[in-house]
Parts: sequence; C-alpha cells; structure tokens
Amino acid sequence: MIGANLIPEGDIYSDEFRKMLTESVQNKLNTSLEELKQILYRLDVSEQKVTQIFQFEPSINWPSALANLIIEREILRLNFRKKHSEN
Repeated sequence: MIGANLIPEGDIYSDEFRKMLTESVQNKLNTSLEELKQILYRLDVSEQKVTQIFQFEPSINWPSALANLIIEREILRLNFRKKHSEN
C-alpha cells in the first residue's frame, strides 16, 4: 500500500491513532472531497502520491492509504525539525 513504508510500529502513529485518522479521512471523503484535498495540501502531503492512491488503489483502501500519507508526512516533518534543531 502506498504511504505505509515509513510508519514506525509501536508508537502513537499506529493502531488507535491510525484508526481515528482513517475514520476522519473516510468522513471527509464522504462529505467533502475538495475540503479533504485542501487539508492534504496544507499538510504538504505529496500531490503525486495522493493522485496515485486515487488512480491505483481500490476506493475501499483510500481512507487508510491517505491516513498513511498524512502520518508519513508528519514523521518526515518531525525528523526534519529534530535534525535541524540539533545543529
């Protein structure tokens, strides 16, 4: 699944948090796709990866795949901040 490869296991980004985020993404998919796309843009989630999900993943997988992309982006952001705050 796209976006699942950088997510560490056994921390706040797994299980319960992932489930809540997936449910929130599902809700946005059901109510306002444009608003979801704006949120993904503000979070700086890769537009190319989002497009790949919509094109190649079965729609049933969209909420979890998009949630994984959000988590992946936040992990990258945190790692960047940590790396540059140490210098």
